[in-house]
Amino acid sequence: MYDAYIAKTADGQLYAFYYAPGNGVCQRVYDKGRWEQAISVAVEAAPGFTVSHNGGGRFYVLYRDNEGTTRMLAGDKNGYEPLDTGREFSSSGEIYAVVSGNGNFFISEEQSEDGGISLVSRGDTVDSHFRTAECGFRAQNVSGDHTILFYHTPKSSQNYGFGYRELNISKTGEFKPVHIGAGVFRYSALTTDDAVHFLYITRGMFGDRLLYRKKHGAGLSAAVTVCEGGGKLSCWLFIVKNRIYAAYLSAGSLYVCVSDDDGQSFRRPLRYRSKFCESPVKAAYLSAVSLDENELAVREVYVDSLQPWDVQVLPEVYGEFFLDTSDKRQEARSQKQEARSQMQEARTQRQEVTEQSKGDASVESLWYGDDMPEADKLRNQVDMLERRLLDKDRQFTVMKQEIETQRAVIERLYLDREQNRDVTIN
Repeated sequence: MYDAYIAKTADGQLYAFYYAPGNGVCQRVYDKGRWEQAISVAVEAAPGFTVSHNGGGRFYVLYRDNEGTTRMLAGDKNGYEPLDTGREFSSSGEIYAVVSGNGNFFISEEQSEDGGISLVSRGDTVDSHFRTAECGFRAQNVSGDHTILFYHTPKSSQNYGFGYRELNISKTGEFKPVHIGAGVFRYSALTTDDAVHFLYITRGMFGDRLLYRKKHGAGLSAAVTVCEGGGKLSCWLFIVKNRIYAAYLSAGSLYVCVSDDDGQSFRRPLRYRSKFCESPVKAAYLSAVSLDENELAVREVYVDSLQPWDVQVLPEVYGEFFLDTSDKRQEARSQKQEARSQMQEARTQRQEVTEQSKGDASVESLWYGDDMPEADKLRNQVDMLERRLLDKDRQFTVMKQEIETQRAVIERLYLDREQNRDVTIN
């Protein structure tokens, strides 16, 4: 199971779900540039829960209470109500609910007769299952009731290894192996509208390997080695504007390898030097917004284990991650985006001039010499747009600081008023 869930509704509203001792399953909503106060959704919940959604703003929280009874709640930021699951579950093992207009069904872990663990869907056994140190199984909803199930099969299975199945409310597909045999230590799967991406760590005698594969159409690409060596503790896969990011944790730091050619090759690992917490854990990312590889495609995020709503990395890599309801900040962001687009257009024009100049022996350098006025003009245009982009960045930072200052003043006034009221009552 995931330690937390980050969810985005169709209108862009962000939610965070996590477990807090004494408060059970808690929920926070991101609004007006900040996470609101937490509310307890299921105070009687024991550790371990799952969250799913129906593509809109309604969430389904599945958990076990302190006595081991499975319960389900449905609702949103305005409140939750109990639902009948319609069946009994074991007192342990993971459960995932698939909710759609075609009906609901559950995927659960159940103890098998041979002492192993079986995956059960719609009351029927799907397959034998091997639980890894990181998780039991993971499910990602593609659309409607179309769901992809990721898991490891045991050694006794005919297709021993790590792979996936596609299933819906009426049928279950065949198991498709991604990696045959033992060795998959950690993995991150990413299902988009038309593909499934796999990033996984294999551990052997000669060290760790980080591998990438992609299912597109009927085929599965050959495994690409992203990097080798080192003690990799976890991995994470996401796509921003058609750029694939393969990240992993090692020695307390996050390292990122980037692919600009649809996963055919990856650059060498670089340590992520921006804001990153000291105790990261994985959270599932549920999105009612279509996962478009041209913009953002992500199914998992890292959050701070001490503040499970604090999403790491993505807000810096993808500036539109948070819903922004401030008109001034939205206007600044639009201006910044326009300046960036103009700069990109100028760079494209400069690249065209570069290509045209190739093979001309009289040109020692594209950017120097009186015989290249067109290149000088484009270079000056790019420099001007870069300066404009920096100005927009500064304006955006100043606006953000002003908003934070006003928020601090409001909170201080609120605290002063509460203290004065306490004195009056006493």
